[in-house]
Amino acid sequence: RVAFGVRETTVGQWKAFVAAQPDGSSSLWTPAFLDFVQQDNHPVVNVSWDEARRYCEWLTRTSGRGWRLPLDAEWVTAAGTGVYPGTLPVSRRDKAGNYADQNDGYAYTAPGGMFAVNSRGLYDMGGNVWEWVGDLSAGGDVGRRMFRGGSYAVWDPELMKTATWSS
Repeated sequence: RVAFGVRETTVGQWKAFVAAQPDGSSSLWTPAFLDFVQQDNHPVVNVSWDEARRYCEWLTRTSGRGWRLPLDAEWVTAAGTGVYPGTLPVSRRDKAGNYADQNDGYAYTAPGGMFAVNSRGLYDMGGNVWEWVGDLSAGGDVGRRMFRGGSYAVWDPELMKTATWSS
């Protein structure tokens, strides 16, 4: 059985992780890379796959519960149906999540949980920010990782319905 966080990891949660690192920082993450402002209740962005994995390890140590990135098949099951605008009737597309060029009130990221919860009780499985999964690419290329869910910057239903690979 796999458990998911109800919402995406927030900037505030990520800051706690960064502060707990021995050098007080994460190797790549800094809000200075953004061209927009995020509050602590927004989902963290610009996090590498390795940093996401290290965050799960830190959560395991600090919470006493086992945390890891979900496998792609687990993520797909947790996302359920009806989270991608391309699969919804036109009348419901602007309420499906935080996607580019939608009438959702957010030009960039939205605070976690601003859109309807899915059938599994999870928020923002479609839209807002991409989410890493634990799978390697086909052939086991460790230089490429998969992420899911679409983001505030994407409005291509086909891209949102399929896995996307980092390079």
